[in-house]
Amino acid sequence: MQNTDTTISPPEEQALLAAREVGRLDGEAYNTRLDVLEAREREKRLTELAWSPRAESQMWGSHEASYRVLELEARVEALGSYVRAVQSSAPWRFIQWLRSLVGREW
Repeated sequence: MQNTDTTISPPEEQALLAAREVGRLDGEAYNTRLDVLEAREREKRLTELAWSPRAESQMWGSHEASYRVLELEARVEALGSYVRAVQSSAPWRFIQWLRSLVGREW
C-alpha cells in the first residue's frame, strides 16, 4: 500500500510560503525594471521626434500635404454639387426618360 498523505509539515509549509513570497517579490522587481526601461525609451523617442530637424521638416510638409488634401476635398465637393445639379435638371431627366424608352439608361 502506498502512502497517500499529502499534508505538508509546518516547516515545509513555511519554506513553501517563503519561496512564493520571494518569487512574487522577484516578479514585481522585474516588472518595475521593465516599466522604468520602457519609460526611458518612450521619453527618448518622444524627445527625438520633438527636437529633430527632420521631424520639423516633416511637420511643415504634413501641413502642406493637409492643405492639398483640403483643396482636393473642396474640389470633389464642387464636382459633386455640379453632378447633383445636372442630374436634378429637367433636361437631364427628359433625356434619361427618352433613353429608358430605347432601353438604355444611365
